[in-house]
Amino acid sequence: MASKTILIGNGINYLGGSPISWSKLLEDLMQYNQFTFDELPYAMAYEKIRFDWQAHHGDEDSSRLKQEIAKKLENHPGNATCKKILELGFTNYITTNYDYAIENSFELLNNKNTFSNLERNDKQGEKYYSIRRKTELKTNQDTVGIVWHIHGEINPYNSIMLGFNHYVGSVAKVDSYLKGTYESDSNLNLPKIQNIENKIKNNSYDQISWIELFFNSDIHIVGFGLDFYEIDLWNILTKRARLKSKFKIDNKIYYYTKPLNQVKEKIRTTEKRKRQMLKNLSVEIIEKEIHDNNYIEQWEKFIDHMREN
Repeated sequence: MASKTILIGNGINYLGGSPISWSKLLEDLMQYNQFTFDELPYAMAYEKIRFDWQAHHGDEDSSRLKQEIAKKLENHPGNATCKKILELGFTNYITTNYDYAIENSFELLNNKNTFSNLERNDKQGEKYYSIRRKTELKTNQDTVGIVWHIHGEINPYNSIMLGFNHYVGSVAKVDSYLKGTYESDSNLNLPKIQNIENKIKNNSYDQISWIELFFNSDIHIVGFGLDFYEIDLWNILTKRARLKSKFKIDNKIYYYTKPLNQVKEKIRTTEKRKRQMLKNLSVEIIEKEIHDNNYIEQWEKFIDHMREN
């Protein structure tokens, strides 16, 4: 298996003095109606905030709200841990983050002062969804990795995936890609896509989207909670598990986390069910202890495991 992939969540940003957490971001956006969302999924909290913005600004398509989010995330820095991950030499970097911390870390790794070693690929005809849009990491004109912002990114800010309308629309796009019926809204000259069953059967992957990586690349999921509302990813994992009974699918998927006894008691039952479901879907759980909230030490353990694998 030539392709190696890592899926990074927002956990990586907390290691570099991240200027804002998701909870802090939502609190900052509560300009009109303060509420508590301790046990409220972020997608639901966003919907409540969105209605408040719409009432005050007529922001029906959420453009103004998403532009505000993009401004708050535009200065996410790179960090040393992300640089170490880049040094592992993954082929693909899938991220649910909207910011450019990975790209900024790549820039730091190569001692560059500009983004001249990055090449954005905007020829995929996507401004709202993120099925094919990607960023190429380049060194001396050679592509050394690809970054997929699967939940959108701050540029274009309308691609930022928050709220159920965007999530459900994205699931529909993912499903059509798996079925081989997906078409770009603005670029109809892209090659016709095979359905995922034919790709697996013929070992003929098109490398157009991050979606197929879940079927032909080892994937390490790190710093990502994978809550049950991440229905786009759960849909893919479920599809893969079903197809494993029909086809030979050899890639491995690893989910990195801390032991269950170190999870907060109020979410331990949910976390236990999630891990049971992941195991049912042929995902291997990698547990590494954390001491005194030293997440850098825990990430070092994650990186050591990935290096060995």
